[in-house]
Amino acid sequence: MIQKSAVKKYVKAKEFRSSPDVIEALQRVVSIVLDSAIENAKRDKRKTIQADDVFMAEKLIQKND
Repeated sequence: MIQKSAVKKYVKAKEFRSSPDVIEALQRVVSIVLDSAIENAKRDKRKTIQADDVFMAEKLIQKND
């Protein structure tokens, strides 16, 4: 899901480097957010996830920190 070259380019533009496990960690985070967004859409009886579903997932993650 995560494009390794895009992540490396972004991090390099910020004058940083990334360790090899960053892509795997980002993949897991994206999967968690998407799963949560899908559950939000299901609760609303929709088959399409929307930006609000993703933002709700982000808020839940921040709440658990």
